[in-house]
Amino acid sequence: MARIPLEFLSITLPVLLLAYCLAIEYEVSLPTIAHTSPASNPEEYLQSIYEQLNLDLPSTCTVNHLSAFDNTPTSLLNFSTSPVEHFDAPKLPSGLNATAGEQWAFDGTSSSGRSGLLLGIYRDASYAFLGPGNFRLSLDLVWDNSTTWSTVDYLSSSTVHTCTDKVVGIWSHSADHYYVFTVTADAKHARIHFHTPDVVGAVDLYSTTPARYPDGALFPSEVSVTQNAPMLHWVEPIPGGLIDVDLKVKDTPFRWTGLGGHERWWSAKGWLDLMTHWEAVRLMAGPYVLSFWQPTSRVNGVAYPSAFLTKYGEKVFSAVSGKVSEVEDYILYRPVRMEKQARETGYEVDLVSPAQGRRWVFGLEYRNQEFEFELGDAAGGRAYVGRAKGGEVHADDKPEEPSEGVFFIEHVDVKALTVPRAYVVVSFEFGPPIHGADIWVAC
Repeated sequence: MARIPLEFLSITLPVLLLAYCLAIEYEVSLPTIAHTSPASNPEEYLQSIYEQLNLDLPSTCTVNHLSAFDNTPTSLLNFSTSPVEHFDAPKLPSGLNATAGEQWAFDGTSSSGRSGLLLGIYRDASYAFLGPGNFRLSLDLVWDNSTTWSTVDYLSSSTVHTCTDKVVGIWSHSADHYYVFTVTADAKHARIHFHTPDVVGAVDLYSTTPARYPDGALFPSEVSVTQNAPMLHWVEPIPGGLIDVDLKVKDTPFRWTGLGGHERWWSAKGWLDLMTHWEAVRLMAGPYVLSFWQPTSRVNGVAYPSAFLTKYGEKVFSAVSGKVSEVEDYILYRPVRMEKQARETGYEVDLVSPAQGRRWVFGLEYRNQEFEFELGDAAGGRAYVGRAKGGEVHADDKPEEPSEGVFFIEHVDVKALTVPRAYVVVSFEFGPPIHGADIWVAC
């Protein structure tokens, strides 16, 4: 669902700080970060991409094009909070400044509960110390055999076409190095094309749920709001659906079908400035689809849960409270631990609607870890895929016949994290055929 915008995965912050301090102590000449130039004129290679993918984009589409090293504006930005604007349209169309940013995110879990995909596509200048430019893409994968692979890719240009029937986003570096996502206006279908030296192929996502706001209201609604927590906006174009993944990663096949979803974030400040923790769950079990997102604000220390449950594609429950109530719908979210184990092996999700007199319970059992990172001083995060089981519990505490399925879950804690104001570039690859890390630190 979400992914921390810190791309130094699998290495602790103290290691980065040590490299930085040693460089300063011994007066090492630190390399400047290269501003990678596109292979050719963006107008030329964008036309080639359109032709490769047979993209027929009418002149009536609104085109929003930004370059990775555009100067950030000093004036106030156009920051969209419209509840009826297409969820996938750019929310910062006039450009970026040093703090505001936005993200398009897609995730998937295989029907085995053992493979998974997490994709983040960013327009974000607030983490310039992570690498060159304002446009990056993060991709985390796990295979059934527990092999994981992660990458962060920085692109030269970002172009978003907002049309009457769809939104098309192109993050590109050349005619041979690009990512393209297309989301239909009704949010019923999304497609992501990958065409890079490392990853080629496509992912298709077919929604089985209605698009929704943080309060659980369905799109479109003129009275709903997109703000989920102070200065943080979040909506779900696709709370859940069927995903078809057909990729090749360094010539290794990555193909499966299962559960998928799509989300949007945009914020006035960077995530580390706005949040101390966040939790995310996406689940499909029989006729049920559950999406859950809960950030904890660094601004006021308050958690902002947003739970949404559908059955056969129809909304049956939503909640914005994580506290037991006799009036308000709420969600309880509890870790499950085996005896003498420090870490949880899964979670139990309890959804209660006092007004309806209804309750749903789902058990989540981990099968594979999608990624884990440590950032020092107790900060870090983990994501898992696995098997889910549950359904509605009736008044006599006899549940309906439990449904089985799969889930994705993520936990991130950055409460204690502080980041030096140095520029850091880190690239990682996990799993065969290459293992390694390259680190550059520069003032």
